[in-house]
Amino acid sequence: MAIQEQSRRHLVAELCDLLAKVEPLVGGPLGRNEELAAFVNEIRRALGRMRHLSSQELLTLLGQTTARAHKPVQEDPSKYAHTSLDGVDALLEDARTTRSELLAIASSKFGATIGTLKRLGRDALVERLRGMVRNERSHDAIERLASSEPGKAGPTG
Repeated sequence: MAIQEQSRRHLVAELCDLLAKVEPLVGGPLGRNEELAAFVNEIRRALGRMRHLSSQELLTLLGQTTARAHKPVQEDPSKYAHTSLDGVDALLEDARTTRSELLAIASSKFGATIGTLKRLGRDALVERLRGMVRNERSHDAIERLASSEPGKAGPTG
């Protein structure tokens, strides 16, 4: 085993030891927070069963990877502001369109806030954008009908 891997394995054990020292400080007569002390104790016991893992293995197990620490490249939202609906459809069909680009389209083209959209998977994000395109097309059709001259709006008895 590499020296770096061994030191990473010791990090989990050291964290367990640290939590054992913190527990009395937050509970009992010093910290007066028994609920937090009990939680620290539960975490310490759970981690104690994972002392054999490296810090990276533990983070992966917990659903955290070092890749998350890097922020994705942000797209320039203005790039998509004047894209036609057909152009947006083409981007949605293209598997090479990144999530970052999809979020920029949602923000600039449709004025959507991207907070909740960031949590969606790519397929769900594409479906949400398709719904926005359909909605925009419906609004365009209604606008055309409303602005047309009387008698040209279509068959009305």
